[in-house]
Amino acid sequence: RARPPAAFEDRWARPEAARCRASVHAFVRNFGKHETDETSDDVRSARVKRFLEHAERLLRAHPVWAKDDDDAFEETADRLAALVYGALERAGFKLIKEGGSDDAELASRLDRMHRVVTHGMLDAADVAAEPAFADALRCFHAVPGEVTPRRAVAKIREGVDALFECLRARSQKRGDVMPGADELLPLVIFA
Repeated sequence: RARPPAAFEDRWARPEAARCRASVHAFVRNFGKHETDETSDDVRSARVKRFLEHAERLLRAHPVWAKDDDDAFEETADRLAALVYGALERAGFKLIKEGGSDDAELASRLDRMHRVVTHGMLDAADVAAEPAFADALRCFHAVPGEVTPRRAVAKIREGVDALFECLRARSQKRGDVMPGADELLPLVIFA
């Protein structure tokens, strides 16, 4: 049986990974140097994506990570992305600029809407009392706090899976057929 690879942090700290660390530091240090007020979030995000794709290819070929299987390397890629996004945030960069009063206004509107919209208005199943519904809401509320897009998407997926579990449990209790997208989409909108 193969030994699990050393933790990312342990391998990242090795002397033979110094050039990898230097590359990340240089990227973070130079990230905003050529930006203007008109630089879009799309341009900034694309820059980070290109860097991460390049860095992943370099790590995959690097002797410290070259023997990792696909699952272990996926964890490495996730940790690298978290490291880069965290370093960018600590350096004062946000990949999505805050909209200020626009964000506050949208949040206020959504809050008011959420207080009056019912599952019936959306033709969604009434599953608010299901424990899995609370799990789904926790997942969706955690999305903005995730460090990387990959982790945010995983949290969304976890929330949708919990909503589907609500529908599955409801169908089993009632002896109905398994739910599909027609039942899931209104519930996702409601959540």
